[in-house]
Amino acid sequence: MSETNKVFFDLQHDDAIARDAEIPPRERNLGGTKGVDDASLKNGNIRIYYGDRPIVFNLLEWYAKLGKPIPEDIQIFDAYRVYIIFHTIGTVKTWGTQYLEQLGLRVKFDSQLGEEVTVLNVLPQPEFIKIADGKIVFNADIGLNGKAELPKVDIKGDNGLQPFGVDGKIGISSKADFALNVSYTLNTPHIMAIGRGSSRSEWVFNRHEKGLTGYDIQMGQVVMVSQFVQELSFKVQLYATLESFNLIAIDRETDWVDMKITLPNSI
Repeated sequence: MSETNKVFFDLQHDDAIARDAEIPPRERNLGGTKGVDDASLKNGNIRIYYGDRPIVFNLLEWYAKLGKPIPEDIQIFDAYRVYIIFHTIGTVKTWGTQYLEQLGLRVKFDSQLGEEVTVLNVLPQPEFIKIADGKIVFNADIGLNGKAELPKVDIKGDNGLQPFGVDGKIGISSKADFALNVSYTLNTPHIMAIGRGSSRSEWVFNRHEKGLTGYDIQMGQVVMVSQFVQELSFKVQLYATLESFNLIAIDRETDWVDMKITLPNSI
């Protein structure tokens, strides 16, 4: 991802939820920071980023590539559209990243009357992650209703194949009732993703053997919106969890930042 497509945040000591927990007890003054070496605190800064151009796919458009009619039991497309949105976050290697244990993203949509957003699913989910040949891979079929299932077969040939992100692949699913297959690599299998049935989502990526630094980390939302909505407004908040004194986990978080994306409404 190009540097120009990223919004950077520098998480410093002042961004910690529990600031005093980052200060060595011998340097505290009645719980304050008086006497603490400012340089030592700055050395622990974390620089993280959010990709400000999320990738969006229209699931109905992908289903149309199969040349089959929409199943009768799925009538939502009379009034709604379903999209899959891929967000990207990451962190730049700094001195403080050696203590980085978790990296997280929160997304909440600014739903207004007639423009409500419902999250049908969040990706990746642990049950669709496998480790093979030293790679951690998420691979799932995504249906028109947002439901994810294990793929029947991996994507082969072009099969409508389209790359996205660093090494992501999206193509037509081999199952008749599913719209597309999504596959991409991760740098950790230890993930929590929540938000189904809500207007907000959250992902937590826990440190693994490769660490969390120097990689673009991708995650997805399957959302349902009115067919008349052409643009989505939402807010993002990133956070990092550092291990203080090899003992205490401390969160540092950004402010909420406003973002917008244009939806592909070719169908």
